[in-house]
Amino acid sequence: ISFPGPRVTWAIVPAKPFKEAKSRLSPSLSVEERAAVARGLLQRTVRTLLSVNGLDRVAVVSRDREALLVALELGAEAIVEQGDGLNPALSYAAERAIEMGATRILVLHTDLPMLQKED
Repeated sequence: ISFPGPRVTWAIVPAKPFKEAKSRLSPSLSVEERAAVARGLLQRTVRTLLSVNGLDRVAVVSRDREALLVALELGAEAIVEQGDGLNPALSYAAERAIEMGATRILVLHTDLPMLQKED
């Protein structure tokens, strides 16, 4: 698809509810500890993306109210997840981004603890 006009690039970050995230760590971490890890990774990812030149907007898509509040507090968009599962959530978020002017979309997950602005 080719869009006329200027390029507008959005980054979309999907976020599971914090209390459901990082289940593979359940033998070692409590629900609260895993939620704190997920929250920290989301915050770090969004902050990093907001610092990247060339990204016009950053959005978090989630069904978790707390994750959406984190997004808003950091200056990102918050998109309430629709559908069941990752792909429907991302499709919905992409549709919303396109409606708001996105011509390019980058999807980035939070499982990149070493993510740097330069990446």
